Amino acid sequence: MREDLDAEMRVTQARWAKRGKELKGLLSGTAGLYGDLQGIVGRSMPEVAALRLPAPETDACAAEVSAAVQQGTREGLAHWKDRTL
Repeated sequence: MREDLDAEMRVTQARWAKRGKELKGLLSGTAGLYGDLQGIVGRSMPEVAALRLPAPETDACAAEVSAAVQQGTREGLAHWKDRTL
């Protein structure tokens, strides 16, 4: 029974790996096509939310640094420094 389960897990993991590669290729191709079209059409092309960059975390980091400075804790500043490297 254990051998059957292990074999099934290997087959499933291989299937997931294949699908993951296919999906990665599809998304990469879609992003490339969108970028090419945006270069031709310009800003009039509608924005695709899935291709938008995430908002930067600068506000959250700045708040942490400010709090650490106000508290005068070196640990807080060291923690922030490690996160940014």
